Amino acid sequence: MSTASAVGSVMVSRSGCGESASLHFLKVASSAHMRTPSRRLPRLRAGFATASLTRIRWVFLFSLLWLLIAGPADAQLVNLALNRPITALTDTVAGVPEDVVDGDPATTWWSYQGTVSTLSFVVDLGRIEPFIAVVQHPLQSSEFSVDISSDGTSWRQIHQQVLSFSANVEVTFLRLERPRARFFRYTASNAETAYVGIVEFQVYDTDRIFVDGFEGIPPRQTSHQARLW
Repeated sequence: MSTASAVGSVMVSRSGCGESASLHFLKVASSAHMRTPSRRLPRLRAGFATASLTRIRWVFLFSLLWLLIAGPADAQLVNLALNRPITALTDTVAGVPEDVVDGDPATTWWSYQGTVSTLSFVVDLGRIEPFIAVVQHPLQSSEFSVDISSDGTSWRQIHQQVLSFSANVEVTFLRLERPRARFFRYTASNAETAYVGIVEFQVYDTDRIFVDGFEGIPPRQTSHQARLW
């Protein structure tokens, strides 16, 4: 079991192997015949408009969550963090920080800081980008958090989550308000004496959500179950 907290975010945790996942949005057709409400029936028309917007929001949300979990393989997005510059904020035990953004689920970066089991890094997208999903695969982590920044100085936390130490699950959380950021800071830790690892950290954009043919989320792996001490 895991718990998460982030204002305006939707979190999905998954485990297993051999299954690919990607994001795709259903186009909700907006009415081309909406006019300014008549002065004679303002409340009635406003009521219909509110009800319609509410239905659209629910359809949008459930469609997004469903397609995230079991969507078609050709509904894919661009990983903005792929091969982007990464700065390690903690020491390296095994692997290299670049393993986190190389798109290869077979590589892992293991880290610590002093005598504390902590892993942290910053990914630079190169420019301020809108995004709607962040995917990470932490290992031997009891909790993690993600902060964003436009300038690398002022940070805002967008997600914090407590995990089962041995779960080793891929975690995806969504930000439906479409925030914009250039820098992403990831921090994970555990209360054990084991080192902390991460397989991949991915950021998916929203500008091209209705276009197919982009690079999608790689298949989840379960080949990282061994404990590294």
